[in-house]
Amino acid sequence: MELERISEVENRLIIDANNEYGDILVNTKAIVNILWHLKFDINENTWLFFIVLSQLRNAMTLSLLSVIRCHETQAYMMLRQALEAAVMAGYCMTNPKESEFMNQRPDGLLNINIHGKTKANKWLETNYPNYSKNIKEKKEKFINKYFAHPNMITSFRNTKIIGSSIAQSIFDMSKERIVKANIWIVGELSLSIIEMLMEINKHNCIGKLYEEKEIILLKRKHYELNDILKQQWEELKNKGK
Repeated sequence: MELERISEVENRLIIDANNEYGDILVNTKAIVNILWHLKFDINENTWLFFIVLSQLRNAMTLSLLSVIRCHETQAYMMLRQALEAAVMAGYCMTNPKESEFMNQRPDGLLNINIHGKTKANKWLETNYPNYSKNIKEKKEKFINKYFAHPNMITSFRNTKIIGSSIAQSIFDMSKERIVKANIWIVGELSLSIIEMLMEINKHNCIGKLYEEKEIILLKRKHYELNDILKQQWEELKNKGK
């Protein structure tokens, strides 16, 4: 295994991605990019939100990069980070207290407040039950089930039995339609998170955040692409591929 060679292949996958995956990637990149351009003033009431938002941005971007670089498990583990950061970010919009999430030890080091995450989850469940349900279902019924731990299904993504031999790759040997579906899912969860933050902001305004018109246009395109993706899957299914 040569790390330099792996990096070269990943770079080529990124460079070729727009041609390979077309509109579904272009639209998803535009959706994820919204997270990087949310508009609000940084002050004593928003700085904690900004810090957690930075983790959300990083996680969602790295998830999309991992999908394109054919590392599916890594992509979904980062999606889990993004979903959890989204809950914390929403909570920080209404509860900008660092003591909710961390405290300082006598030696100056920081401790994580283990109750902060639980309080954030309960707050979202009480105040925004639909968003809470969606996040829980994505985490527990999908990500945790298939990607949080090693299993035979994901193991087949990067191994292939050829006669009496087994080929292995650090890259997933997924078909194009699988990668496209994963790209779409990153866009879907990003949209859901953005809409959740926009909804919370209506009741606890920290700034304009983003133009709703652009979100509506990207969302419309997102679901048009989903219809095309479903049609392609049905055609391949009928052909037995």
